[in-house]
Amino acid sequence: MKFWKSKSKEPKPKTSETQDKFQLSQKFQLNSIYNSIEEYQPMKTKLISDEFLEKQYDDLFSEEIINLSKLRKLAWNGIPSSYFPSFYSFILIKNYKEFRCFAWQILLNYLPPNKSYQTVILTKKREEYHTLKNTYFPDGKLIKDLEESELKIMKIIGADVPRTQPDLKLFHIKEIQEMMLHLLFIWNMRHPASGYVQGINDLTTPFILAFLQQFLTIDIITFDVPSKKVTQEIYDDIEADTYWCLSKILDYILDNYTPSQPGIQKGLAKIKEICKRMDFELYEHLEKEGVDFFQFAFKWVYCLLIREFPLRLGLILFDAYISLNNEGFMGFHIYVCSALILKWNKKLKKMNFNELMLFLQSLPTKNWNENDIRMLLGEAWVYQSIFDETKGHLNLETEKK
Repeated sequence: MKFWKSKSKEPKPKTSETQDKFQLSQKFQLNSIYNSIEEYQPMKTKLISDEFLEKQYDDLFSEEIINLSKLRKLAWNGIPSSYFPSFYSFILIKNYKEFRCFAWQILLNYLPPNKSYQTVILTKKREEYHTLKNTYFPDGKLIKDLEESELKIMKIIGADVPRTQPDLKLFHIKEIQEMMLHLLFIWNMRHPASGYVQGINDLTTPFILAFLQQFLTIDIITFDVPSKKVTQEIYDDIEADTYWCLSKILDYILDNYTPSQPGIQKGLAKIKEICKRMDFELYEHLEKEGVDFFQFAFKWVYCLLIREFPLRLGLILFDAYISLNNEGFMGFHIYVCSALILKWNKKLKKMNFNELMLFLQSLPTKNWNENDIRMLLGEAWVYQSIFDETKGHLNLETEKK
């Protein structure tokens, strides 16, 4: 891929450090390619056909042993919400219909790629979770002999759950709120090094939605409560699957939630450095206006951008992250955050401090569609490719204190 090279004769910075940054920025002027207009408008042209993707998944899932390499490549392009053909119904459960649920569970190593073992392992993991649940919620009620700190956490979770995706009626369903309450408290009790912190509740929502879509046709635009009901047994199984898959991704980024949050600090430092190298003028403007990246990008790193996009786009974001295994949720996620800032670089350079904070804390992404999020992921991938190939340019000595 050839990149446009600036021929402008702007004065070079005086110091060698800023000169390196200036030269790298001039060499890879990607912002001039991707973000050529000040007011970004949602895309109308479809980047990839769902029918094409469905055919690819049909072919892949027809094999007795799923090819993980092929599945990761497919998931990177997004996983369509589509019904499985009827002859796939034996795979896990009757009337199984979602590509995404099956793909995520395999890619997160919750299920093996060999279909012969999937039902046995799924049953075992669900039984293991139900045993844990009975330990902390016997007869569906919280155990009584808890310490004061544990009761305090339970109170915090109880307050956070109703505030999760508050505009979506689906997440007002009593059974869904109860499953979130249970699995978040159990995760807290099983991970004392970090424990539950506000924001983890948001990370449950893509899994709950994807796993629920096995059984219900959900309008992912309105998120109205479906007229069809599911049994408590199904909710219990979704709760178990969500717990284990959530645990998988939190294992990758656990230092985001431990005391002093070293993962967050490292992530913010990288976002700042990437923006500095890719658009030095924007970086200087933010510095001049006194904008601290912590003030707006903290929640981006903390909640994996789930709060910044409609949940239907959060699913596509998770498709990409999960496809990249442990690199997706921290390494690649940092480049997505950086690309999100650079998306509006022309606009941001004209704003003062108050305007910058209002804009960056409430990005105009509510009207984005799947093409916009895929384009953002593509831009982030190019940025990461550049810095991976020029590792010496992104040497964050500031991390070492």
